[in-house]
Amino acid sequence: VDGETVVSLFRSRVAQDPHKVAIVSADGSTRMTFEQLDKASDAVATKLIPLTAKARSSIESRNIELASGTVLETPLLAAVFKRSIGMVVAMLAAQKAGWGYVPIESTYPEDRVEYILKDS
Repeated sequence: VDGETVVSLFRSRVAQDPHKVAIVSADGSTRMTFEQLDKASDAVATKLIPLTAKARSSIESRNIELASGTVLETPLLAAVFKRSIGMVVAMLAAQKAGWGYVPIESTYPEDRVEYILKDS
């Protein structure tokens, strides 16, 4: 949808169907409604927001430049998770806080994780 962000689209859905199931764990044992997912991601985003200025100053001091030539101005949250509801909460929280998100599969070998972190 033009002009919409992931967060604005998600918030619209929360307003429409707060008690509808938004996500189910792979084994089906855990479910979260849109409202629960919204609150859980807000709690994590609230912890990220105060770190934003510090992360941005760190990024600027390292002068990270992407292959396209643009300078990266968005802090990144790298998270190592098994595929889980927690991973979705972290991804949404990063978006709410204005951060980028780098998911790292917990089964990756250490050298792959190091490469992803350095390349991000």
